[in-house]
Amino acid sequence: MMFGLLGGLRVGGITVALLGGVLWLRHQQQAMEHLRVQNQQLVMQGDVLQSRLLQWQSQAANLSAALNEQKKQQHTLEEMSEQNRQRLQKAVERSPCARQPVPVDIIRLQRDALNRRPMSN
Repeated sequence: MMFGLLGGLRVGGITVALLGGVLWLRHQQQAMEHLRVQNQQLVMQGDVLQSRLLQWQSQAANLSAALNEQKKQQHTLEEMSEQNRQRLQKAVERSPCARQPVPVDIIRLQRDALNRRPMSN
């Protein structure tokens, strides 16, 4: 009778151990599936972020090129402006009329003409 009881306990213990093992494996599979889904989501997020980064890098390169072009144009315009200023200064130096003051009547006529003109913005 002792053998029967001990045998039953052994079979019951083995059954409990097997059931526990099966439950543990099931839990591990569920955890693994959950982690797999999270991993897929993170990979997709990484792809989206990588794409955005590439777009921002492209925009930064375009902006940098535009700013460099604008600096070149500004430098060219400043050089042209300085050349024009020097030419005007030389022209004024050669013209005796340029050193004469403008009569007050002429200034008043110009001011009146400007004041009558409609403002356009």
